[in-house]
Amino acid sequence: MKLLFDTAVFFEKLMNREVRVTHRLLEKGNNSDSNQVAVLKNEAFLKLVQQVFGYSHYYRDILLAHGYDVKSFKDISDIKKFPPLTKDNIKTFREKIMSVNIDPADCITRNSGGTTGEPIKMEIDKQARINDLYFYYRGLNWMGYSPGQPMVKFFGGSLGGNNSPTLKNKIKKWVSNELFMPAFSLEKDNARHYLDTIKAKGKTHIQGYVSSIYSLAVYAKELNYKGLQIKGAFTTAEQLPIEQAAFISDVFGCDVKGFFGCAEVNCLGFQVKMGGPYIVPDEIVHLETIKHPESGIDNSFLITSLYNYRTPLIRYLNGDTGILTKGEKYTEIQELSGRSADMFVKADGSYISSILATQTMQVSGLTEKIKKYQLVQVAIAEINFRYEPFSVDLTETEQKHLVNVFQKRLGEEFRINLERTGEFIKSVSGKHRLMVNNLKR
Repeated sequence: MKLLFDTAVFFEKLMNREVRVTHRLLEKGNNSDSNQVAVLKNEAFLKLVQQVFGYSHYYRDILLAHGYDVKSFKDISDIKKFPPLTKDNIKTFREKIMSVNIDPADCITRNSGGTTGEPIKMEIDKQARINDLYFYYRGLNWMGYSPGQPMVKFFGGSLGGNNSPTLKNKIKKWVSNELFMPAFSLEKDNARHYLDTIKAKGKTHIQGYVSSIYSLAVYAKELNYKGLQIKGAFTTAEQLPIEQAAFISDVFGCDVKGFFGCAEVNCLGFQVKMGGPYIVPDEIVHLETIKHPESGIDNSFLITSLYNYRTPLIRYLNGDTGILTKGEKYTEIQELSGRSADMFVKADGSYISSILATQTMQVSGLTEKIKKYQLVQVAIAEINFRYEPFSVDLTETEQKHLVNVFQKRLGEEFRINLERTGEFIKSVSGKHRLMVNNLKR
């Protein structure tokens, strides 16, 4: 398909007036210098301070208790007056944190979980979603992709989002020129079908989980598959090891770049150069690092979403770690050290992503009963499902249901052993690991 829209026109055509206005405002950051970016960030932060003082009981009570009022905040450096926000804080004080002036009907709910195994529910308001969308596409543009260019995406769930044959969805798919393929259905037996589909797209980009794209590259090499025209590969959700990036690049003949984000905030960084640092969109998010107040882990991220007013996240400890530096224009993540969720391996050599575990838990309907969980692969076809319930243990029926759900999603060949425990395996840095592979590879 011929590229019909540049980035700006793409948004003009697809979005409503409110989004177009926001796009024009934020475009200033795309063409601004470091000083102008700093001005935009300070303005956004001070508006956020006014918002939480006025409409979030949690933040207002904490700040007033420490003797701070709105006038105590002059710029982003004053953010340290806010105490760190933990997942436990969000779970305990969720209703008090949320701003009372935002209509819940204008919000969507996101379920976090990721590599922590401790899901929390987040309400994201319309303006935050608008900003997320813009900066997502701006980041992809920096990575070498423009909206409208062919893109094949490998993600989980039903994949492809809403596939109903409505005129709206047909137009949306035509304009975006995106093709969705199920990441967790990729196996050796159907790898050629996946490759044929990508080949038929012509010159295209691919995007998806590291484990999916890496597995596809392995199969392409085994099949000695020829004729692919992949312009770039963008990975997400899992840490991108250097050796896997090099392998994918060698097989597909393209650069491989990573996207870093989390469900609670979305856009946190983009690699604009293969193997380079992650560039942080400073206009919508502020990153800091501290020694974790509970675990004592150095370089723990504090994340501030500058535009989500419904559920303000100010200095949020999400569990990731890394090294931050100040680049020529934007903050840069030089080392991302807390994103390595182990991938499980199947008998045919294909990999299973940690995202599958998170999605399967949501499908099970038992997230409200299980406080924390961890999956440990102890053999090719055997997994220990370790969990801690919130109060009472799962019933026998619930246990059987949990096993059946995971067997269906992971594969019937897997034996699932349930183990109730309060002790879990942690990474070297002390972070909870959702998936642990004990096989020697």
